[in-house]
Amino acid sequence: MTTVFIINDGQIEEVDYKALVLKSVETTTSPRGVEPKFHVREAGCFKVRDVFYLTEVEAEDAVMRFLTDTGCNVSIENVTRFEGWTWGHSGGFPKLLRVFETQIEADQWLWLCALQDFENDADAPLYFHHLEKAEDWLFENE
Repeated sequence: MTTVFIINDGQIEEVDYKALVLKSVETTTSPRGVEPKFHVREAGCFKVRDVFYLTEVEAEDAVMRFLTDTGCNVSIENVTRFEGWTWGHSGGFPKLLRVFETQIEADQWLWLCALQDFENDADAPLYFHHLEKAEDWLFENE
């Protein structure tokens, strides 16, 4: 757990940095209720030579093109890909933004989205990585 220090009502509080950032995540109305604007969806798909295809027919066509072009046969893998989505304006315009091969990559993307929301949140508290810096700020500004 990484902690930071914030000033709350003239007092220094030690808080979890991740929890602080996640409080600023932009939410919107979605078909499932209120949830974060940026989210990850899992999708089953087919993979041929590191290229994703949404349907098996597309994957089979890719195999045939590769066989025709090179004379080599390749296989089709059933895989899960992780898609980074936004609900868009007022949750009414969902849009696929990114595709990831692993959950870890998708989670990193979500964290970067949360950091961006935090950095742009006018209501986010001022925070300090060191207690001494928070004490100095409090002394100079109270």
